[in-house]
Amino acid sequence: MEERGKERCSVQKKLKAVAVRGSKGVKVADPKSLREAVRKMYDAWMGSIGKGGGLNFTLDLRARYGPAAGWTRYQKSGTFGTRNFQGGASWKRMVEDLDHFFVKQKACFSCFAGCDHLFVIPDGPYTGAYGGGLELTTLDFGPNIGNEDMGLMAKLHERCDQYGMDYMDTRAAIGFATECFERGILTEKDTDGLKLKWGDGDTVPELVEKSAKKEGFGAVLAEGLQRTSETAGKGSERYTIQAKGQALVGRDPRASKG
Repeated sequence: MEERGKERCSVQKKLKAVAVRGSKGVKVADPKSLREAVRKMYDAWMGSIGKGGGLNFTLDLRARYGPAAGWTRYQKSGTFGTRNFQGGASWKRMVEDLDHFFVKQKACFSCFAGCDHLFVIPDGPYTGAYGGGLELTTLDFGPNIGNEDMGLMAKLHERCDQYGMDYMDTRAAIGFATECFERGILTEKDTDGLKLKWGDGDTVPELVEKSAKKEGFGAVLAEGLQRTSETAGKGSERYTIQAKGQALVGRDPRASKG
């Protein structure tokens, strides 16, 4: 493609994507070797389960709870990023509570584990909330925001799904704001009169709603963890648990180095 000085021609600049559709399928050059490689990987994967390998829990447990099956391991190792990563203490509520919500097992393409689930909340204040993919959200909207109510956790998961909001970033901003409120960096004047409390079933859902609609204090949270800190000021950046402006996953990295 021709160039004009240091800039390429405008045709190239306007190109956004190239889409290609095939109709002849894909032929494997060596089907036998592929089958052997798949079997070898399958056996290695299965052999690591329950024997101290990377998964360290049974396939049945993984299928039953998905990645959240790691909760027992997190309990023992102190890997819960509790209350905006202020600690990694054990957590009272266990993943077995999810049995009350799960209604149907799902699997990703070609996966034999089937660790995803559809869920419906059958009772309590969040009756009728539904969705899928309750995996690491149990950490994000559980210990990370000081919440032990699995019903609230599932409801927050549903709302984020409906609004198209990222769980980790939403949780990170809320956890950060709650810790800042706890330390006096933020006050009710900043939070539209809301008294931010860990795992509060009234204020946390409202913060999610306000963030989604960019209303009041929610407009600040909607900017993400780093910008929320810049707005709050007063040394609040010390309590932003992030890497290059992006929130960390719910597991505390200090307990699982490497």
